[in-house]
Amino acid sequence: MRTARKSLTVLVFSLSLSVGLSGCVGTIVGTAVDTTIEVIKVPFKVVGAAADIVTGSDLSESTTGAHPTIITGDSSVESEAESRGLY
Repeated sequence: MRTARKSLTVLVFSLSLSVGLSGCVGTIVGTAVDTTIEVIKVPFKVVGAAADIVTGSDLSESTTGAHPTIITGDSSVESEAESRGLY
């Protein structure tokens, strides 16, 4: 009787320990994957920023064709900007 009870106690302890550790392992693996993804993104961000600096363009301006808008309330400033080809 005593060995059966000891075996049952060891079994219950082992099962509860494995369930508890699986949660920890899942958290550690998830954190490692998130960190790896962020580390992989960095070179692409650096290359993109360097390309923007070299070409002198911004992605939002080059893809939409949008030009910056000067809001001054003074039409002479806007007309001067248009005559210089800034618009």
